[in-house]
Parts: sequence; structure tokens; C-alpha cells
Amino acid sequence: MLFALVAVNPDALIARTVLSRQDGPYPVDYFYLSHLSADAIDELAQIPNVNGNCLSYLALPDLQEPDPWYAFNLSRQHARVVMALPAHNAGCV
Repeated sequence: MLFALVAVNPDALIARTVLSRQDGPYPVDYFYLSHLSADAIDELAQIPNVNGNCLSYLALPDLQEPDPWYAFNLSRQHARVVMALPAHNAGCV
């Protein structure tokens, strides 16, 4: 069961589903997206810069500082690397 959850990646699936509705009649709930875990960072990185929103706005506050060695998380580290890319911070307010 755990391997199935890892394969599905629920937070990325949620982000992908919410973002697929961008062209629909309802607005995207960026506040909700900002509360997903670091597992959704690859989906969030595909959001175009809309109204000054940027990836660092959507990222979780716990990504601002590195994890201590005993609490290292590969997904959070990957999110920090993706957020540090200059393309994701251009035009942020």
C-alpha cells in the first residue's frame, strides 16, 4: 500500500488536477496549492507567473531553511533546488 502511495504521489496529483482547471470558469485556488507538501513542487513549477504569483510564494515556509541531518527529506531538498532556479523567481513581487 505504501509503495502505491509513493507511486501515485497524492500532492502532485492534487496540484495537477487543480491546475488543469486553469482555463475553466472557476479561479485556481493558489492558497490551497500553497499548503501542499514539497512533493508537488514539480507541478507548481509549471504555473506561469500570474499576477505576481511566483514559486516562492507557493512554497511551504519550512523550505526556507535546510533540514538538520537527522530530518533530511529528499523531496524538500529537491523543492529547494527547483525554487533556487532563476527562471522561477523572475518577475516575482
